[in-house]
Amino acid sequence: MKFNININQSEIIRKGYKIDVLDACILDFCLDFSHSERITKLTDKGTVYYWFDYKNISEQMPILNLKKDSIYRRMK
Repeated sequence: MKFNININQSEIIRKGYKIDVLDACILDFCLDFSHSERITKLTDKGTVYYWFDYKNISEQMPILNLKKDSIYRRMK
């Protein structure tokens, strides 16, 4: 379980993202997990892609009370 959630409100506003607090929490998880050794990465023509398991996000962030399908729709 991810114990701490850090949302940089000023950066979200500065970049003009139109997201709610749940989206910001998912974004925080993805940013942290992308630095983990457990993340699956794929590099194609110099671009790095990360694979996130929606079920894993749901399990690691139970306070969001979102199922994997809801996380999929939010990330889409």
